Amino acid sequence: MSVFGFISVFAVSAMLVNALGIYAIYRNRMWAEKNKEYFMCFAAGILITSPLIGAFPEAISKNSEAGFFALLGFLFMFATSQIMRKSTKKSALAFGYTALIGIGIHSFVDGMIYSVTFTQSSLLGILAGTGLVAHEFAEGVITYAFLTEGGLSEKKALLYAFLVASLTTPLGLFSSIHCLGISQALSWGSFWDL
Repeated sequence: MSVFGFISVFAVSAMLVNALGIYAIYRNRMWAEKNKEYFMCFAAGILITSPLIGAFPEAISKNSEAGFFALLGFLFMFATSQIMRKSTKKSALAFGYTALIGIGIHSFVDGMIYSVTFTQSSLLGILAGTGLVAHEFAEGVITYAFLTEGGLSEKKALLYAFLVASLTTPLGLFSSIHCLGISQALSWGSFWDL
């Protein structure tokens, strides 16, 4: 199988696992509500620990402005939250929309990570891809829960969560191939050649 094929499998797997999480909470709302804190802790633990322990110190060592850009990311989400709170006039709904925006950006970047890591090495791609797919179920549950708690109907929350949390990962993958100029690297032979 080509490198592009493997990357596509991981991106689509992430989308399907995320969609499964969204569907599970849609069908089993009481179970999901009861266990929501566990899902949030699991997803947050993976999402916060990995970058802070591994990537952030390395990013700062390679680029002295990395901390500034991390701060910009936090400020962007804070400003988004304030704008949503003022425009919706409902704190829970504003939080749901802000979370949806953050998860959409995060999932898009997940897709980019697949293409970048697989072009570096097969092992790195498999490790990163496995970690990314592992948190998708919890992410889907959380996304749907935030939206329904914010007051959206179950069907609207199902649709928004799927569009933003699930589909943005493959979109990030396919966009990054062209935007990052790695399409040539992905066409190099088979997966095991990397």
